[in-house]
Amino acid sequence: MTDLDKTRRGSRHASDADRARVWSAMQRHTSPNDATTTAGLCDETGLQGRVIRAAFESDDGDDYILAGGDDGLYLAEYHEDAERMTRRLEAHALAELRRVARRRAYQDGMPRRQGLLGL
Repeated sequence: MTDLDKTRRGSRHASDADRARVWSAMQRHTSPNDATTTAGLCDETGLQGRVIRAAFESDDGDDYILAGGDDGLYLAEYHEDAERMTRRLEAHALAELRRVARRRAYQDGMPRRQGLLGL
């Protein structure tokens, strides 16, 4: 199985046990020098990529804060380490909100099925 296959498989839910496995693995990745990837975490934990991302979505910012980017992930120790990923997440969230606004505007001009019934 390729790294890409590993990271795109699995449930979009992480159980408490899954989250604990991810946390345990991440404790070995505490600086840019020992950053890991989602594929690396798949190998370390035996979990699939979607489960790992679900654990991050659940716990990042509450139990720990991730740092890094395309070059790998690690647990942030300092504000500056976390900021890059925080900005990246914020930019993604804003882009998705703009997409929702475009969709709402477009669909507001679409006919409704109930309108066809002459009610």
